[in-house]
Amino acid sequence: MSAIQLKQLAELIMEKDQATAYLLQYHGLHNPQSLEGKESILPYIKKVGCIQFDPLNVCGMNPDLVLQSRISDYKQSWLQELLYQDRVLCDGWDKMMSIFPSDDWPFFTRLRLEMTSSYLTRYDEVKNHLPRFLREVRDNGPLSSLEFADKGKVNWAWGSSRLAKAALEGLFFSGVLSIHHRKNSNRVYDLTERLLPSELISRGDPYKDLESYRKNHILRRIKSAGIAGFSNRDFWFGIAETNMKEIRSTMTALMDEGIITKIILEGSKRDWYAPTEDLQNFLTNPEPIKTESPAVLLAALDNIMWNRELLEELFFFNYRWEVYTPAVKRQYGYYVLPILYQGKIIGRCEPAIDRKSKTLVLKGIWFEKDTIVNEEMIEALRKMLSRFCQFMGVPKMVTAPGMSRDYRSRFTGITASE
Repeated sequence: MSAIQLKQLAELIMEKDQATAYLLQYHGLHNPQSLEGKESILPYIKKVGCIQFDPLNVCGMNPDLVLQSRISDYKQSWLQELLYQDRVLCDGWDKMMSIFPSDDWPFFTRLRLEMTSSYLTRYDEVKNHLPRFLREVRDNGPLSSLEFADKGKVNWAWGSSRLAKAALEGLFFSGVLSIHHRKNSNRVYDLTERLLPSELISRGDPYKDLESYRKNHILRRIKSAGIAGFSNRDFWFGIAETNMKEIRSTMTALMDEGIITKIILEGSKRDWYAPTEDLQNFLTNPEPIKTESPAVLLAALDNIMWNRELLEELFFFNYRWEVYTPAVKRQYGYYVLPILYQGKIIGRCEPAIDRKSKTLVLKGIWFEKDTIVNEEMIEALRKMLSRFCQFMGVPKMVTAPGMSRDYRSRFTGITASE
């Protein structure tokens, strides 16, 4: 099908294998770890708009886990340099807390205004103290909340919080402060005007009206995932001044303009949508899934994981992130990551870093029922875990006693140099 023909279509029928191939190619996972070097990070994030941030660091933080699956010999220091030295990337809200190109700062003007209204005007205990904390950062910054003596608790967006933490967070939501750097999971703030170019900050909202903003942010969100649907409301979180009814009507307008295309996925009862231009690129130049490419671990909050229902329909893989599930109710484990191999999600495993012994611990591995585990696959997984040791900067991996004896024997003796 030509690009011209696709532009004329409001809908495109796709078989599941074809849609899977498109999604993997879109995210660079048809050939995992084929990107190279620090210089490949910014172009990837520009393509998908943002990658989601989460402070948990069981075996690497989510942004680093996203990037290690796509970039060969990825170093966690590269992302820190782009954020806090080069400042071509910045922390902020898009889909939840995220990392996005600094050039996109003006794009989120409406979201920052909405967050200011939603948080700072609702919590007087915090709002009344903002001038004091802002003055401290202006005079003595960069500062983290830990550097303030205030021990009192206040009611805040996520529940009870220290006043200093809530106030600095509120000023960050509004865009007055930005993250200068992080000390482990603690944010160290400074004035945004000292971190980003004045021309960028003064540029203001690039959209003349709410309709233009909605079209651009909804398209941005679809491009973040490659394919989007309506089954998961959390997927659309962070689009300012917009409810689900307005998202649907805006997507209809985007279809009428030929900017997005509705995908009729064979066997699916749900509606799915993708950027027309990216579908054109795939149909014009499909790239085969590299069967000789390495197995990789996917981040729990990887962009390709944002639509769990789509994941189940295309990969027949049911995934639930169980970090907030009580231990007795977990089916697998606390921080379990999917395994991608030869274009299929073949199972999941639970790696964790023992920081005292500087060792990667494999707490468990579970294969999907249709996965045929052979020696070639085991060898690919051993290499995957060896590379993961390198990524985490530890010399070796051990298996936890709770694993089955068969799998423990297959994954013993793995080192970072294997």
